[in-house]
Amino acid sequence: MEKLIRLKHWIDKHGANNNNDDYIPSLYTPTKWKPPEAPSDVENTIKNFSATITQAVANNKTYPRSNLTKLQYRCPHAIKNNNDLIVCMSDKNLGPVIMERATYLSRCLHEHLLCPRTYMWLSEEEAL
Repeated sequence: MEKLIRLKHWIDKHGANNNNDDYIPSLYTPTKWKPPEAPSDVENTIKNFSATITQAVANNKTYPRSNLTKLQYRCPHAIKNNNDLIVCMSDKNLGPVIMERATYLSRCLHEHLLCPRTYMWLSEEEAL
């Protein structure tokens, strides 16, 4: 924002502000040129504004209120830290699923890895 203020001041000072109706912003690329510092009154105003904003942010310790109750807020953390449960994504991107870990591992084995229609056992000779 400081650069924009200085640039605006420089353009106003040097009369480079031409109101051309043919100006198409998407045709121009941003410049890496840094405008020189503005007069001391403008620079002081920039510094005071920056300090005021920084102070206001530092003093504002309030957090936005959540629409969740304390219980609702704690539930996902409790589930995440519970080793008996597992959170995974459902098929076809229908959202997250919470399952017992034993059920999840059993289904992985019986419905996928041990299913003879999907995988078949190979001897070491066949694999090589």
